[in-house]
Amino acid sequence: MKLKILLFGMLADRFQDQLEMELVRDTDSLKQKLSELDQAFVNLPFSIAVNKKIISQNQAIDPSDEIALLPPFAGG
Repeated sequence: MKLKILLFGMLADRFQDQLEMELVRDTDSLKQKLSELDQAFVNLPFSIAVNKKIISQNQAIDPSDEIALLPPFAGG
C-alpha cells in the first residue's frame, strides 16, 4: 500500500508538491525512509503533520492518514 505525502516550501520546490512511498508504521520510520531517499530530508528543516496536526513525537501512521511535510513557520 502506498502513502501519499504532501510537501510544502523548499521541499515542494525540490520534489514537487507530493511524494508517494511504501506505507511505514510510524513517523520515526517515515523520517528514516525519507533520509534514505534524499539528503535534502536530512539537511532541510521540516515538521511532520498527521491529519493537519503537527506532531512532536513518534506517532503511528494509518494508510488513510494525511501526511504533510511543512517548512519552518515565520511571521508576525
